[in-house]
Amino acid sequence: KTALGGYFVEEEKVIIDNSKGKAQIVRKEITKRYIPPSVTMQIFLAKNYFPDEFKDRQEIEHSGGITNTEIDLSDFTEEELRDLAKMDKSTN
Repeated sequence: KTALGGYFVEEEKVIIDNSKGKAQIVRKEITKRYIPPSVTMQIFLAKNYFPDEFKDRQEIEHSGGITNTEIDLSDFTEEELRDLAKMDKSTN
C-alpha cells in the first residue's frame, strides 16, 4: 500500500492552556496528513519482481586474449631496481 501509492492519516492535536497554573484542555484538532509512497520500497519491488530490467549487478564479457604482464627488467641498473623495490614496499 505504501510502496505504490501514498495514504492519509488522521492526527489529533491537543491544545492545552497553562495560564492559570493548571493544565486545561482547550480543544482538540484533528487534521489529515498525506504520507507519500516509499521510493525505497518501489526500488526493492522493481528489483525483486523485474530482475532482468532492474538489477545492481552488471555482467561484463572480456573478448580479448590474455596479455603478457611481465616486464623486462634486464635494461635496468642495479640502483634503479633497488629504487623500484623500495617503491613497491612503500605501496604495500
